[in-house]
Amino acid sequence: MEEGTDPGTRSLKIVSGGQVLHTIKLLTDVERNGFAFDGVNKTKDGFELAIEYGSRIFYGKKFIFICRHHKFYMGKIRVDSFDRQNPEKWSRKVIRMRPNLPLEKFSISDFMLEGVVQH
Repeated sequence: MEEGTDPGTRSLKIVSGGQVLHTIKLLTDVERNGFAFDGVNKTKDGFELAIEYGSRIFYGKKFIFICRHHKFYMGKIRVDSFDRQNPEKWSRKVIRMRPNLPLEKFSISDFMLEGVVQH
């Protein structure tokens, strides 16, 4: 698995063995206040894609993908959030995807509303 970005675009390509498996559209700061792409990290079972966004209420999300039968599936999302004006008020939760979401159906914008998961 490797990541690649096209110059001049806001997208991320998930590549395996030289083949593009999926292109993920990244949001801009205008589309989602404070949006930042924090990168992709390989794990022993797949990869994690990290983003953050927010103005007063800040969210950090890690989308955790696992590889099964040579395909990637999102199994869970780790969400950290806190109020910038009251940083002691923070929460961390893990949302398990049942069933797991195939990489081809993944879109960051589907997971921007807090507490709402769309397929």
